[in-house]
Amino acid sequence: MFTDIVGYTSMSAKDESKAIALIDLHRELISPIISKFNGTIHKEMGDGLLLSFSTVTEAVQCGVNIQESIRKIEELNLRIGIHEGEITLKNGDVLGDDVNITSRIVPYSPIGGIAISEKIQQNISSLPDYKFNFIGRPKLKGIPMKLKLFTIASHGLPSKSKLKLRTSPAIIIGCLGFSIMMIILLIQYFSFNSIDSINSDIPSVTIMPPEIISAQANNQIIRSIAEDLIINISTYSGGEIILPSINDVLNVNEKLPRKIANQLNSKFVLESSLSISDRDIELRCRLLDTVSGKSPYSKSMKSTFRNLSVILEIISIGVVNSLNINVVTPHKQELTPMDFSETL
Repeated sequence: MFTDIVGYTSMSAKDESKAIALIDLHRELISPIISKFNGTIHKEMGDGLLLSFSTVTEAVQCGVNIQESIRKIEELNLRIGIHEGEITLKNGDVLGDDVNITSRIVPYSPIGGIAISEKIQQNISSLPDYKFNFIGRPKLKGIPMKLKLFTIASHGLPSKSKLKLRTSPAIIIGCLGFSIMMIILLIQYFSFNSIDSINSDIPSVTIMPPEIISAQANNQIIRSIAEDLIINISTYSGGEIILPSINDVLNVNEKLPRKIANQLNSKFVLESSLSISDRDIELRCRLLDTVSGKSPYSKSMKSTFRNLSVILEIISIGVVNSLNINVVTPHKQELTPMDFSETL
């Protein structure tokens, strides 16, 4: 079983202390329920948990009890995904393809509901208390076979998955047409350079690689941080911000960030410094308006190195918010068990 707090990343960017308190409350409330159904907590992954159970029935009953217990708690909205299969236990962790499958199922859960695989549905289909809603056979990233997915439609749980329509051919064709149109527009923009982005209403930001102020940092880390910031800001802005690539930045024959941004026709530049000591990391950054000289956003964050990806997401959302752009929350479908151990 995987649990996931909906909207946690956006909340962290707006009120970090409130978000941390929500995680503590989440764990405090559901730990007794997990113990009641003989579950084991293997990992805390930012805003979610990875659990295992001895039986399918205990896992499902635990999920239902968790959702029922937090139903009236404001802002504590969970998605839960459950799958059954073989796992490998190693140093208290669980590994295996079926763990990966479970992580892909979670985004198909309604807020406050539970998404399950066909294996789970078959195991509990004889229990009269449970009813199900068939989602479909979506293509799960990194999973070669297409699995039938269901939501639990009893016990007062919401059962309609917002991702169900993503399997519709009409939606796929529509998205493909939109993507082709956007590619054509981007090609025209960069080929003819008919828009001066500094004077445009479209925000433009140059992301500078962090300045190293620690011997433990290296060029590979700072390039990775810059690239992740570019990807995150593009994602959370819904593509509403112009972002030169890291190669464009490195190919400019200038040293001053403001001059580099001007050469790349960016009104804003995001500067940062990076310090790494043992397992700790500190990242300081500010967003500079190259025209007015003002800084609409600045942030200093210190945490363990394994939380670097969370830090970068918080900074990215802060940048998007500071430019008065609505934050687009992506569905969390990209992480694998290996990703969890390496990035969180």
